Order: sequence, then C-alpha cells, then structure tokens
Amino acid sequence: MEITGGNERRGVMAQRVAVWFGSDGDLERLRTAVQNNCTCNPDDPNFTCGVHKMLADQVVLDHFVFVAKQRTRYFRGEFFNPSRWF
Repeated sequence: MEITGGNERRGVMAQRVAVWFGSDGDLERLRTAVQNNCTCNPDDPNFTCGVHKMLADQVVLDHFVFVAKQRTRYFRGEFFNPSRWF
C-alpha cells in the first residue's frame, strides 16, 4: 500500500508517502477495518476522516505492523502457557 502525492519540482510541497511493510493478510485486515470505520463524506471532497488521515502517518502504519506480528506471540505467552499461571 502506498499513499503518494505532491510535486516538489514545481515548488509544491510534497505529501508524505506511507508504505505498508506488513503481510498481505494484515493489509487485508487493515483495509476491512478502514472500510468499516471510514466516515468520509463523498459530497465533500475536502473532508478526510480520521481513519484515512491515520493511514498517511508512517509511524502509525509501522505500529500496526509491529502489533500484527507480535499479537500471536503475546496471546500464547499470556493465555496459553499454564506454567506461567502460578
């Protein structure tokens, strides 16, 4: 996934580019979450919902990737390891 825009050569400030470094499955789950939570108004092209603004932030996307990779490990360690319960 890549969000691009702007043109620096013409003196226009370039928009930041956000790149997805996660798996295809995680990207599909992210797309579903965005689709379910988007509040953009098609009648107002100048309005961008918080969900879509968040996608332009590389730090947020990197955190999503980190959590997606670590969540299974956390759940196994916390909930499925009886030796850690006592």
